[in-house]
Amino acid sequence: MVKAVWRMSPDNKTESPIDIPLSKQALTLVNELMQNRVDGTEYLLPAMGVRTSKRGHIGEGYLNRVIKNHVIPLMGDIEPFTIHDFRATLKTNLSSKKIGVNGFVSERCLNHKIPGMEGVYDRGDYYPERKEALQLWANFLDTCEKGESWNVIPIKQQAQD
Repeated sequence: MVKAVWRMSPDNKTESPIDIPLSKQALTLVNELMQNRVDGTEYLLPAMGVRTSKRGHIGEGYLNRVIKNHVIPLMGDIEPFTIHDFRATLKTNLSSKKIGVNGFVSERCLNHKIPGMEGVYDRGDYYPERKEALQLWANFLDTCEKGESWNVIPIKQQAQD
């Protein structure tokens, strides 16, 4: 049985490990990457050729360099972006009326530490809520890609009904 979980180590900015539920769409992409791995590497995104790192996987700045050198030149008048901007886009849209995810849950989706007394007393993982939120996000992206309208009752509204 596939658990569809990305287990993030504590080697991150918040120094806290977290299990990130993968949407059906993300799991499909992970499976495609696994099927196309080169030389039996254990990494989904291995460093290759002259860019091989000591760690065996692509470095933190690699995708930003690809965007800067290959994507932005094709964007015309669209404002340039970085990989980190995808996090802001996720947070903004999850918390919007379109998707309606609770702000606390959207913060946990980003593995942010919650400040103040709320963060001290509420130590919930919110895994089921994060799983639902990230699946909604993936579904929302699918509708955007297809040019369809988003026609889903937000999570907050479901809870009130």
